[in-house]
Amino acid sequence: MLLARMEVQMERSINRAVKLLGTPQEYDKYLSIKLYPPHGCCCSHCWPETWRAVNSFISPYGHVCHEGDAVIGDGDDKFVLESHESGPEIIVYLALATASTALAKPSLRAFQKNIENNRQELRSQSDNLLREMSRKRL
Repeated sequence: MLLARMEVQMERSINRAVKLLGTPQEYDKYLSIKLYPPHGCCCSHCWPETWRAVNSFISPYGHVCHEGDAVIGDGDDKFVLESHESGPEIIVYLALATASTALAKPSLRAFQKNIENNRQELRSQSDNLLREMSRKRL
C-alpha cells in the first residue's frame, strides 16, 4: 500500500517536471531525490529560515513557495526542485543527468546545511511555547 502511494506521488512529481522542463513523459528516465525530515512538516511555514536560505541559494533561477516548485538551471543544466510538506524533492531527467546532478549536488548540500536551521527553529519554537505556558501559569 505504501509503495503504491509513493509511486503515485512520484508519478505526480514527474508529471510536474515534464511540464516545467519540457521533457518527454518517460517515467523510467527520471530520477527523484527526496529528503524526509526527521519529524513533522517541512513547508515554508514550518521551516521559514531553511526555505529562506534555500531560496536565497537558488535565487538566480527563482524561488519555491509553499508546496511549489521551480526549475533550477538553464539549457541542459536544469532540474526541478519541489516543496512538499513531507520534504523537498529534486526531479532530474536522466538525459540531462550529468549536467543536472552536478547542479543538484550543491542544492542538496544547501538542504543538508539548512536542516540544522530547522532544528534551531524547532528549539526556538519549543522555547517560546514553554515560556508562554509558564507565563500563563503565573
